[in-house]
Amino acid sequence: MVPKPYQKPHPPLFQAFSTSAETIRWCAREQITPMILLSRPEQLRQMAQIYAEEAGRAGRWLAVGQNIGVLRQIYFADSVRAADRLAEQGLVGVGYKRFWGHFGFWEAFRFPEDEVEYPAGTTRLLPEEWTTDRMQRARYIYAGSVDAVREGMDELVESANPEWFAWLLDQGLLPRQELRKQLEIFGTHILPRYRQHEERTPAEAKVSRRAPRTSVRAGEKKR
Repeated sequence: MVPKPYQKPHPPLFQAFSTSAETIRWCAREQITPMILLSRPEQLRQMAQIYAEEAGRAGRWLAVGQNIGVLRQIYFADSVRAADRLAEQGLVGVGYKRFWGHFGFWEAFRFPEDEVEYPAGTTRLLPEEWTTDRMQRARYIYAGSVDAVREGMDELVESANPEWFAWLLDQGLLPRQELRKQLEIFGTHILPRYRQHEERTPAEAKVSRRAPRTSVRAGEKKR
């Protein structure tokens, strides 16, 4: 690592935008936390299992989901259509469609049926396939009402129970007032649900869902 960290032992290391099993295995061996971009529940579950298995081979015994993270985007709105507008004005429309998509980032949101027209490894998804609807169907975007977002978060916990959750916030793209509103709704209605385990007894905690650690990132500024 260059430059060499001053702190010893060095702070935890994270690998951004993880999408391949090879990367997940390498992270497990090197004690690095992968921030997984793949979002379909069955894919994420597989990656979480691969990480735990590879960590075990390296002598680290982890529960499925421990020491892994995910990247997601959240848009609270009165309707899915209104949430779509926020996404288009934000990182989806600017970051993914105008920039990251040209480097293959939409490949993370493939479905099995895409193999017919876009064989993986040979043909990337075309720009007309780069839609917010695809991201929502892939469970990368949680959008709409508080209940809809909570449903997505519950599904995430049930499928892989990741230790870390990074919300790619639309800083610099959506109005500051809108960003503040989004954060306040998340902090008031979503976050407490996943902090309840901290107040439970050890016996209760054993049968409860582990809450993912949450961070908010300005995706357009950190890569």
